[in-house]
Amino acid sequence: MNSQVTDISATKKRLTIHVPREVVSSEVNAAFSEVNRTVKVPGFRPGKVPRSVLEKRFGKEVRAQVLEKLFPEAYGKALRENDLHPVTTPVFESALNLDPEQPLDVTMTVEVRPTIPDLKYEELEIEDVAKEPTDEEVTRALEAIRRERGTLEPAETAEPDSRVVVDYEAFEGEEILADVSDTDFEFDLDADHLPEGFSRETQGRRAGDRYEVTVTYPADHPGEKVAGKSVTFKVHLKEVKRRVLPELNDVLAKEAGFENLEGLKTGVTKNVRRMKERRAFEIQRGLASEKILATHDFELPESLLEHELTLCVQEARQKRAEDLSGKSEDEIREMVRPEAVRNVKGRMLMDLIGEKEGVTVTEEDMRRKLAEVAAYSGMHPEALLQYYGQNKEALDQLRQNVYESKTFERIISKAKFVKKEGQE
Repeated sequence: MNSQVTDISATKKRLTIHVPREVVSSEVNAAFSEVNRTVKVPGFRPGKVPRSVLEKRFGKEVRAQVLEKLFPEAYGKALRENDLHPVTTPVFESALNLDPEQPLDVTMTVEVRPTIPDLKYEELEIEDVAKEPTDEEVTRALEAIRRERGTLEPAETAEPDSRVVVDYEAFEGEEILADVSDTDFEFDLDADHLPEGFSRETQGRRAGDRYEVTVTYPADHPGEKVAGKSVTFKVHLKEVKRRVLPELNDVLAKEAGFENLEGLKTGVTKNVRRMKERRAFEIQRGLASEKILATHDFELPESLLEHELTLCVQEARQKRAEDLSGKSEDEIREMVRPEAVRNVKGRMLMDLIGEKEGVTVTEEDMRRKLAEVAAYSGMHPEALLQYYGQNKEALDQLRQNVYESKTFERIISKAKFVKKEGQE
């Protein structure tokens, strides 16, 4: 077998494969011999069926089987010999047929991964992100555990960490906003999602008090009923509760699943460190990605870019339907093109760097990832396994995510860390 490659572009090649007639004929003869040995034809003893009879009854099937064997072998060998890495299935320039008396000549167009001989990803200068827990962070984590196990008791006056129950009516001018009003609404005064002024105006008040809070919402507020409006809330404070926190001692530690207070502090410190390490990795991954993307410029495979454009358009229509109202498909495609280019370019670079670094994804890697997904999604592990078992595309994407994470780990391990200005 021999092959020839002609460049159409940096990512598109014309590949011609030639399989000699002798090889084709030998494979066909071997296939007919196997058929003769195994089939039963009335009037003939096993293994003694004339070739002409076999040709008539099984010729089409045999040629198809030989082609199914010969072409993948020849195609795979041609890719290896020419160092080609297809990103899509080949497009044949003519019908793929096999004649036992002729060589097998196949010409096809193949889109391939670009070649980047000088990958630049080692010794990237990346900001050093603190990973060691501070005393303040550990203290906050311990206080969060106390808070989780705290109790609520009736209180006279609303304090900054109180929980209160209110009825409120919302007005825009004299018009009541029924969809925004509520009864028996319970919330913590130190919650960070409260409208500005709500907590401040409630602190220091007693159960039974009535008061007003005026809030001016920005135009881009996610709540459509209040966005861009000045809303006055007429509030009735119905109930005040104070939070009583348990002592930070061995008893609390045992309730939290630790042997003693020292064990709790050690466990909390490890957990804070893990969270900071994960956050540091994501920050540094983003910084490394930006540097690598900016350093490399190359042509992208057309089919991959088109596929990514389609996905980006679909996502934009789902998430920004109101903003895209009235825009044509072509207009939206141009809007999302930079994102699509970035996505495809990033995956190409990660594939190439990972390959150079010898990155592989093991079954153990996948098990850990599935356990992680189950933990944050709330899905039962068996249900998650069933989902990915029935959805190959989703499983491939998950495997790609693991591959890219492991590749970034290699990149970051080779980086030069620099201190941020003012950082010790």
